[in-house]
Parts: sequence; structure tokens; C-alpha cells
Amino acid sequence: MIEYLALALIGIIAGLLGGLLGIGGGIFTVPSFLLFFHLFAYPSTYSIHVAIGTSLGVMIFTAVSSSWAHFLKKGIQWNYLRYYAPGIICGAVLGALIADSLPSRQLVVLFSAYIFCFGVYFVLTAIKKGNPYDIHEGLKPPYPITTASVGLIGGTICSILGVGGAPITIPFLTSHRVQLKHAISTSAFVSLLVGTVGTLSYLYFGLNEHINNGTMGYLYLPGMLITGLTSVLSAPLGASLAYRLPTRVLRAIFGVFLIIVSYVLYTG
Repeated sequence: MIEYLALALIGIIAGLLGGLLGIGGGIFTVPSFLLFFHLFAYPSTYSIHVAIGTSLGVMIFTAVSSSWAHFLKKGIQWNYLRYYAPGIICGAVLGALIADSLPSRQLVVLFSAYIFCFGVYFVLTAIKKGNPYDIHEGLKPPYPITTASVGLIGGTICSILGVGGAPITIPFLTSHRVQLKHAISTSAFVSLLVGTVGTLSYLYFGLNEHINNGTMGYLYLPGMLITGLTSVLSAPLGASLAYRLPTRVLRAIFGVFLIIVSYVLYTG
């Protein structure tokens, strides 16, 4: 029972952070799942693989909700997704294949480097005033091959690390004269693609590994379901708190937290 409560707590915090700071859950859920596996003495051989695969599964829950909301507001840029989505889908499969072939230690180092960079980014954007995603009016719409290539690279990185597509999709679209709100809408749908294809890929590539009774492939099913459902329930509260709390200060605090976590993961 205490394990299920811990998973629910991870989901609640992930949903709050997502609604409050506009981040994908993976940046919080992956290290949280690693801590969960350590505290409850789960086999550690593939713990990072399972943490990333499960995080992608959790992403499906949150991305379905947010994608539907953005779809109703007609904010998703389908003209970009014609070329971006195939790259994302291929990249998500490729990323899972690469992660499956990497030793656990190398995967941990990659993820710790990622959240370190993200932590620095949070601190810097908290200090800097203005919109971090400035639209560059001078750039023309990208060529289809460019869009597909960025999608392939983005999908691969997101799938390897178990994170959403916002850090790549939003800067790419806004740099090509897409309004921020539409870039966010499109990014939500991209996260749904990454989450769905990445989850299925981690499931398939991990089928030959017998890790724990609660796992299927590289997915920890109780974590995926409980954390996913609770994160969806708590996300609206985080969104409402964003209008009441000093989010710039919270971004700085969370950035420092990520830097500390990256150090712990790297040295651990």
C-alpha cells in the first residue's frame, strides 16, 4: 500500500509542476522513479530503462488531456506536423533502440547531463525578463526536409531521455514565426506522439528482460497507471496556482533542485 501512495505522490507533484511551470513530467518523474526503485529495493540492473519507459507511459495520460484541450482551441499547427510527425515517430523508435543498447551507467550520465542543462536554463530564464521564446520575424518557414530532420532528432532525444517534446518543438516553431500559443499547442500533440510510440517501443525492446513482477518490458505498470492518473488530476490545480504564485521564483528554485539532482545521479 505504501508503494502505491508513493507513486500517487509522484503523480501529484508531477502534475502540479507541469501545470505550474509548463514542463513535461519526465524531467521530474524519471529521477523520482529511480528513487522509488532504490527505496523499495527493486532490481537495479535496468532501473534507468524502466524509469524512462514508465515516464513515457505517464506522458500519454497528461498529453491526451492537454492535446484535446489544444485541439478544441484549434491551436495545433497541422501543416508543420505533416513533416514533423513522421520524424518524431521514427525518432521515438530509434531513441528506444539506442537506450536499449546503452549500459545503465551511460544512460544515467546522459539523463543527468540533460537535467543539469535544463536546471541551468530554468535559473537563467527566471533571472531574465521577457519571453524566452522570442519570435524571429526574419526567418522563412522551414523546408519539409528540415522539419522532418528536426523531428527525427527531437524524437530520438525525447525517447532516450523519457521527456516531452517542448524543449525542442517550441523553440523550433517560434523561430519560424509560429505564435507561442500555437507552438505550445503543437508541442502538446508532439508529446503525445513521443509518449505513445516511445512507450510501445520500450515495451517491445524490454520484453526479453525479466525485471520484476510488476513490469512488462521496460514499463512498470503500477507506476505508469497510478502516476499517470494522479498527474492528470493535479495538473489543473498547478495551472491555477500559476496565476497566484511567483512562478519566476519557483522556476529558479526548481532549476537549482534539478542541478542538485543531476549531481546526485552522476555521482551515484
